[in-house]
Amino acid sequence: MTRVVDNMKIYLVGGAVRDQIMGVVPNDRDYVVVGASIEDMLSKGFRPVGKSFPVFIRNGSGEEYALARKEVKTGPKHTDFGFFFDKSITLKDDLIRRDFSCNAIAYDFEADKFIDYHGGIEDIRNKVLRHISPHFVEDPLRVIRLCRFAAQLNFSVAEETMNLARDMVLQNQLENLSVERIWSEIKKALHYPNFYRFIEVAHECFALKKILSAVEKLWFVRKDSREETLAEHTINCLKNVSKGNEIVKFATLLHDIGETEFPNKDHSFEDSEQHGVQIIRDICHDLKIPNDFRSFAVFVCRNYKKFKQVNQMDIEQLLDLTDDYIRKTPVDFENFMSICKAAAPNADFKSSERKIRDIYKILSQIKANQMPNFDSIKKDSTFKDKYRQFKLKILQKHGF
Repeated sequence: MTRVVDNMKIYLVGGAVRDQIMGVVPNDRDYVVVGASIEDMLSKGFRPVGKSFPVFIRNGSGEEYALARKEVKTGPKHTDFGFFFDKSITLKDDLIRRDFSCNAIAYDFEADKFIDYHGGIEDIRNKVLRHISPHFVEDPLRVIRLCRFAAQLNFSVAEETMNLARDMVLQNQLENLSVERIWSEIKKALHYPNFYRFIEVAHECFALKKILSAVEKLWFVRKDSREETLAEHTINCLKNVSKGNEIVKFATLLHDIGETEFPNKDHSFEDSEQHGVQIIRDICHDLKIPNDFRSFAVFVCRNYKKFKQVNQMDIEQLLDLTDDYIRKTPVDFENFMSICKAAAPNADFKSSERKIRDIYKILSQIKANQMPNFDSIKKDSTFKDKYRQFKLKILQKHGF
């Protein structure tokens, strides 16, 4: 495509440039257009798609072209900005409004060079997230994006940027964000292998207490009277669990959340389970998290501690536990087992896994119509117990 048309010039910007420097193939490409008006773009065959400011798509391409712009804060919300765009606005004017130096680099096609006003290339080499200007504080969503980019890029955070983010949180700026935008950033972070970095950075910049207050409590409770905190345990689990499954990582984050209700207090597994389930439901309600995330997280919370007791269970308890697993899909069962593997010591997990998988395989093949004299058995309130006794006898025959 032509990168210079009349007096207007097109630059590649944002994440695509960052990814190019990092040697990563970008998922999409965004462009900024300098020296053009809306009329110029329309006359060149671009189709407008932007709502708040002029963004265009060229026919036959899904790539976005935005006019270079300046912006002015008009209110406390994430969306409270006024935008100014005309032919006088320069590339430098446009780039300084961006969040982090690594995202504020442009590529000049004509000169075949990067344009980097803010040291972004050096920060990429050093794997550091650094804000560009004092304008960073004008958008509270940038605090959550800081946490998300830490997970996405596995970068550290510059000290001055961390301090600025903390100040924004302490000034209650996150209260101006919608729950939908907060969950959107969390969900994006869950997509990346290093999701745990989102949680670590959110804790470090004080944002975690605002967006996931129950998770923040993990830092203040010891795990099973050991030296590590629940936070350390949970982060280690996140490092070891399935890297590509968002729902698994979300459930892993919350698998021990019920323990936060009992710091330094004796309690039963049932107490922890009950409180954990309620906390998960509250989190999902408050952040409007989809049902599939909530359902699986609740299932893990209810069953994780039971799984740890498999080797101490009698045959009836094993039957009831495994029946719960069978009610979920085979995918859910495998996802649950992956969390148990990440959360339990290897020796304990392998022994429990072998027993549960053997029982799971046997019970999965049992059908009610296999019961002796099935057709003559009354299908009343007593049928469920008769079916259960039938399954118990089969397990006993297999040596359980």
